[in-house]
Amino acid sequence: MIAFQIYFVPVALLLFFFTSGAAAQESSHRFKSTGVFTGIGFETDPGIHYRPFFFGGDLCFQLSKKKRAKGFLTWYLEPQFNAVATEGATEMEFGTNIGIRNYMELSPRLFFYQMLGTGPHFITARLRRQAPGFLFSDNLAVGFLKQVNKHNPIFLNVQIRQRHISNASLKQPNGGIDNFNVLLGISKFR
Repeated sequence: MIAFQIYFVPVALLLFFFTSGAAAQESSHRFKSTGVFTGIGFETDPGIHYRPFFFGGDLCFQLSKKKRAKGFLTWYLEPQFNAVATEGATEMEFGTNIGIRNYMELSPRLFFYQMLGTGPHFITARLRRQAPGFLFSDNLAVGFLKQVNKHNPIFLNVQIRQRHISNASLKQPNGGIDNFNVLLGISKFR
């Protein structure tokens, strides 16, 4: 689990350097979006019952000052407040993720993206494998944004995300929790 956190930053930097130069036909403005999302997580660790129900916001801004191209890199910020089903009572987690997204415009109304990020979180659950309290949420995802109506800048956001949460051995136990997540959201382009 700690190896995932150690290699996370170099992978993010490689993604940034190899995708920041992507350019094709350009639009007349830089990409910005705001939105909300919800979803559910599924356990991938045998014997661990930790199922998050996501409720979050999504802010996204293009990194380059150049006009938007067919392929472009953005940074994102996701504040979250999530309910969690565990072996006992329903628990809570909250925090924020920050990272980068690489967008590819498949058509004027359809975008594909890849996402890599991390951020501080806090969980209330007491588990055999993970101490409660402060930890980090590491995320790797792919998704699609599909415009709902060509006369309105509202997009449906469908995302599949792999998430690992652990506290970098600041407190024991620190076995980490892995979830496969399916998220749905609405985003407005500006």
